[in-house]
Amino acid sequence: VSAITLPPGIDGSAVVAGVAARGTTIGAGYGPLKASTIRIGHMGDHTLAELEACLTAVGDAIASAPRP
Repeated sequence: VSAITLPPGIDGSAVVAGVAARGTTIGAGYGPLKASTIRIGHMGDHTLAELEACLTAVGDAIASAPRP
């Protein structure tokens, strides 16, 4: 799993929901980092195209996430 710290003011739950709406599943952080991080799992057999689609979905979800 890779944990990614989000830019200040971006809510992890909003990013997770935005990525899910784009057809990819990622996870929110845990405990005190839940709101400020996301997690991307990478066990198993993945292709470069799947990774690119995941990262594009994450980028798009961050760009469209509500800001305070």
